[in-house]
Amino acid sequence: MAQREFAAAWQRQPKWIASRTLVSVGPNATLIRGDLDVFVRDLKATVDGELDVAGPELAVAVAPRRDECRLQCRP
Repeated sequence: MAQREFAAAWQRQPKWIASRTLVSVGPNATLIRGDLDVFVRDLKATVDGELDVAGPELAVAVAPRRDECRLQCRP
């Protein structure tokens, strides 16, 4: 039961996905194209909360903004 509740809560959360190869993403998700630094800056200006970053390349890309957001890096 706890897993279903977690899954339901996770699905409700907005997601932003940075990918060089994807052409589409699932529901409640936005595919990031273009300048990642500009996107992160705009995102932090409009959305409250933390960014959960998965993947070493993405973590390196957003590391310069680490003073503005808490990065949780996962492989």
